[in-house]
Amino acid sequence: MFQETTPDGSTITRTLVVCLPADSDSWLPAAVEGLIGHTTPTPVTRFAVTRKGMLGWIRSWSDRGLTGVRKQHGRIAAAAGGSLGRLDLTLTKHHAWYDAMLRHQTWQEAVEGTGPAREWTTYLARHLAKPEKYSRNQAWLDFRNQPRITAMLVHNACGGSVDLDPMEVGLFQAGAVAYGRFCAMREVCGDALVTESGSILRPADTSTEARLQYLKTAWQTLSTLPTRQRLVALRLP
Repeated sequence: MFQETTPDGSTITRTLVVCLPADSDSWLPAAVEGLIGHTTPTPVTRFAVTRKGMLGWIRSWSDRGLTGVRKQHGRIAAAAGGSLGRLDLTLTKHHAWYDAMLRHQTWQEAVEGTGPAREWTTYLARHLAKPEKYSRNQAWLDFRNQPRITAMLVHNACGGSVDLDPMEVGLFQAGAVAYGRFCAMREVCGDALVTESGSILRPADTSTEARLQYLKTAWQTLSTLPTRQRLVALRLP
């Protein structure tokens, strides 16, 4: 459903952002259960909670109406879900942008001296064009054997505090600003969005272009929702 499997058989964990009815007491509606199959998602704390003004300061001490809260010095700093009136999506994007800047700097140091790499979708397209001559496994090996991808994998194997996702090599190569903006948008939109009506918004494939188009559409949807609209971010196991 919302999970994807890499050619080596490992599963890419995805985050699903769900729009909930304002009067719902559940963070997992029955409609969503039908969409994700037999997996059991868990709320993932990623949205900053607003503290603007006196009312925001007062409400920051209460977790009423929020799901999966994280506190800092006794006050609520972030949550997995709640009404848009309490979630601060702008601050959420800012935090994600800052983390992305640090990650991109790490990436630059890790791949120094290597040339640009092709994205996985390039090799996948070649396999799909002639599957009998170019196997999926060979396509995956060729993708991973690129010097820049190898450098990223070596960095990850050395146990650094920041992992580098080879599937994001195209975004890394687009530059720090572009990568930061992408990560900021992904933090609030997740990898797929389920609207209150049950419609599913998600990228058509794993290409950078498809992911950017999804984020544009998802953000346009979120930015038009009323402040009473509730959101929750779910992580698939």
